[in-house]
Amino acid sequence: MASGAIRIRTHFASPERASREQLLRLGSAAKSDPNIDLLMKVVPGYLVLVDSHRQIFACNEEIRRALALDENRLHVGPRPGELLRCDHAKEGPSGCGTSLQCRKCGLLLTVIACQERQSPMEGECTLSRTR
Repeated sequence: MASGAIRIRTHFASPERASREQLLRLGSAAKSDPNIDLLMKVVPGYLVLVDSHRQIFACNEEIRRALALDENRLHVGPRPGELLRCDHAKEGPSGCGTSLQCRKCGLLLTVIACQERQSPMEGECTLSRTR
């Protein structure tokens, strides 16, 4: 951590975030990779690609349709709970993954396990949402 930086305490996952520029570079690299581009088109269900800070840098068309996201707008930077508008994402000091309730979140636990094991993982979650 840089000298003079403020340390954010969370209830569970790390609060750090990548810059928009870093996420855009990741998204561009993913889009230009024919294997990743194919996966984004053929995998059924919702698919998001996240960086080491759990921030989204790409998502498939199915999740865009389900959330009525403008396909011309780049949706990079939010974490999954923020994109899905989970109520608990607003409770933590640094968004999705940092509130007390996040310790039990199946989505977050699956993402963390996938990152730690460096292999595909599958999990389930139930979100609290207020429309």
